[in-house]
Amino acid sequence: MAAFKSPERPGDGDDVSGALFGIVKPDDSHWIKPLDSRQWDDSSLSISSNLNGDVWWYQAPDVTERLRIQRGSFLLGPLQPGRSDGTTLPLVTEPAGEKNWVEERITSRGKPGAPARRTTDVFKLEITAAAKQFIRKLLIERSGLTVAAIYPVPWHRPYIEEFSRSYDRTRPLGLDL
Repeated sequence: MAAFKSPERPGDGDDVSGALFGIVKPDDSHWIKPLDSRQWDDSSLSISSNLNGDVWWYQAPDVTERLRIQRGSFLLGPLQPGRSDGTTLPLVTEPAGEKNWVEERITSRGKPGAPARRTTDVFKLEITAAAKQFIRKLLIERSGLTVAAIYPVPWHRPYIEEFSRSYDRTRPLGLDL
């Protein structure tokens, strides 16, 4: 989280700069629908290997009203730790330290000429440590995004497992962690 590190102590991490990634919505061919009918259980390969090592988007099912309102989606893909751009997924971002195309567009607002062209499907906005308290205060005061609103009530595993079984999703989590 850019401004809420944990529900117990949201200010932890205010001394460390971070990043917020924006990702262009992918083509429908790279979406996994909420109740996708593919069978993952029979393969010893990880889910990302079954998806050819590409990054896919998973649209979560509307299990609760809160999830429906958030219209949540998640990225699935192979992990690549140690990358210099701050992400562990194989996504193409601007080189570290360079302005990205979104920053170029923001900088040139109101100026004549064509806006900066999109050069990647992902952009990264640096969040300086000094800005985190201000961002948190702004999110709370303007949007009502308090800790209680951002962090959902934790689900307990039996509930998740019951939901998964009812949709024939019984693949052990250990195969993909």
